[in-house]
Amino acid sequence: MRPSHNKARQLLKKLICTTALTFLLTGSLHANFVRTNGTKLIDEHGNPLYLSGINLGNWLVWEGYLMMGDFNYRTHTQFFNELSSAFGSADKAANFEYQWRLNYVDEQAIADLKALGFNSVRVPFNYNLFWWNGQLRDNGFEYFDRVIDWCRTRGMYVLLDMHGAPGYQNPGDHADNVNSNASQPRDSVTFWDGNNVQIAATIWRHIANRYKDEPVVWGYDLINEPVPQAGREYELLPSLVTMRNAIREVDNNHIIVAEGS
Repeated sequence: MRPSHNKARQLLKKLICTTALTFLLTGSLHANFVRTNGTKLIDEHGNPLYLSGINLGNWLVWEGYLMMGDFNYRTHTQFFNELSSAFGSADKAANFEYQWRLNYVDEQAIADLKALGFNSVRVPFNYNLFWWNGQLRDNGFEYFDRVIDWCRTRGMYVLLDMHGAPGYQNPGDHADNVNSNASQPRDSVTFWDGNNVQIAATIWRHIANRYKDEPVVWGYDLINEPVPQAGREYELLPSLVTMRNAIREVDNNHIIVAEGS
């Protein structure tokens, strides 16, 4: 056999070995993640997974009814603005907000939840932790990374949840909907206007790109309790697909949770 043929055969063998190794590594990586099988969740060991979880509400998104207030102040933004007034500056309010987020959920809280028998937490967040002045930012990762590390240490899982979406996906205070009121009118929901859906998709791609190889995160909850304006319910599914597609550009490992209206 001529030397050129020998080189070709050697190259082909290397390609075959490399392809096989890549397949094995890829299969191994996917095996480390929680996945679905029909209507079941399967853990990284191939066993059915039953989640006993709790929502870390009022941590990264302030919610009026969780403050046990009189509903004069309902949304995160309203609370923040009143703090700015009380402290005399937005910078001082921002520092209070930051300290709140560092201390409201700490490692001891996760340890206590584990001791109570929980094996997962849901992390609701406001989109503006990752989007400010028309561009992406990384502020939310500080909190995500901390809770993920604490959960990893204790064998717990994390679900990330966009609780407050751009333009408000819900007329409730828990969506930080500053245009709503006690009667929660659906016409205050503007998530499906302008480029809000695309902003949410961009944020999710940003988050997924960071955690694509993180098995402690079991899934992404696209938007919490979507309530489109009356007659516009048909816009929900395409928006969920848009966010799903953005995630799948960078991450095929994680489950996507899509809530109905």
